[in-house]
Amino acid sequence: MSRHLLFTRASWLLVLAWLLCPAWSVAQPAVTLEELLQEGRLQIETTLIPAEPAVPTQQVELVIEIATDRWFAAGTRIGLFEVEGALLLRRNSFATNLTRRIRGQTWTVQLWTMHLHPQRNGEIQVPAINLDITVAGDDGRPVVGRVQTNPVTLSVSTPGDLAPPGASAKTGWVATDSFLVEEKFSRSLENLKPGDAVTHTVSFEANNLPALLLPTLSHTTIDGLGVYPQQPKFSDSNNRGVVTGRRIEAVTYVLEKPGSFVLPQQEFVWWHTGFRERRIVVLPEFKLETIDYVAPVESEVSSPVPERVDWTSMATAAVVFVLLLFLLVRRRSQALREAEAPVQPVSLAQLERQFAAHCRRDDPQQAIAVLYRWLDYSGSQPDTIGFRQRLEVSGETQLVRDFDVLLSRVYSGEPATARISPIPLRRLRKSLANKRVVSSDFSLN
Repeated sequence: MSRHLLFTRASWLLVLAWLLCPAWSVAQPAVTLEELLQEGRLQIETTLIPAEPAVPTQQVELVIEIATDRWFAAGTRIGLFEVEGALLLRRNSFATNLTRRIRGQTWTVQLWTMHLHPQRNGEIQVPAINLDITVAGDDGRPVVGRVQTNPVTLSVSTPGDLAPPGASAKTGWVATDSFLVEEKFSRSLENLKPGDAVTHTVSFEANNLPALLLPTLSHTTIDGLGVYPQQPKFSDSNNRGVVTGRRIEAVTYVLEKPGSFVLPQQEFVWWHTGFRERRIVVLPEFKLETIDYVAPVESEVSSPVPERVDWTSMATAAVVFVLLLFLLVRRRSQALREAEAPVQPVSLAQLERQFAAHCRRDDPQQAIAVLYRWLDYSGSQPDTIGFRQRLEVSGETQLVRDFDVLLSRVYSGEPATARISPIPLRRLRKSLANKRVVSSDFSLN
């Protein structure tokens, strides 16, 4: 074999090795996410929706878009972060996947959506967010790495219709496109008696607002009316992307003594994000009044007008009135003599035994009913003091605690956490017989 032939074969082998070796190729493929970003083959964009200034509590979408000209070889992980001055909610655990044509090429896109609810006015900064991404390289092998989004700024301002300039954003309003308030009562508000209980339930519902941001009821304290709020109930639901928050509050009112009690109206202000206007929902006032309550009559003072007195007519009327009164008394006396002997009332000792029996059976409803009858028989005089005051006067603090447990079991609506203890009414009656305490009110507490 000649030298020329050997040289020719060696040259061809060198050329073939150079073409097959990737390390010697002129254009090497990108091997990191940073290189893909620099080449424009990986794009990351952060957007706030809506883009215009938001109102405190309004929902703002934070959308992170990740696009690649290849495909995602593994799941994407978003790092933990906080936004100062805003409530951050991440309701979706998965991204929305789609494709897009860019310059004639098909790109794979992931959309990650989170929700912000600003709590103050001013500029709120959304920091850079860590993203752990895995995409396929040109050779099909995964390219793994961590990149960051660009920080964005959210502008928040309170409209002048909601509050004057410079006012704090932390008020009772909410910002949404739908806000409903409904109320109901557990019974009719007519024909009420002392000791009756009425539960007032109010439900709040709003779109694109979590339940924990919904307004709360205010409770009015009135002498003679017991107020027992229950724990509010919260719920959030998602129907085709529309999040609805619900808050239900219930309060039980107990008429502890005769009277008329007016609960004032309550107003709830909200901002309609669609029409961008202030609106108000009003719960009207309502009255709880016992059937035996007599409203005080206001006397009208007027200037005296001198009149001529007809003494003859007045004397005639007086004689007729005396005759009628005499006949009425005579007939009444005759009827009483013919009537049967009056029914003897139930004894205090019998009521005290019934009360103790109901307490031992852990029946608070029957126990409080017997306690009312016991009060009617033993404490209806003008100098009667309230039952709670009786217990305090007795000097036994355990009796006061037992009475609080009984009232809570009857009116609060909460599950039983403690059994009721029988209050020794007989011993209490004898103990208070030697004490004289006068009060102008008559109530259970």
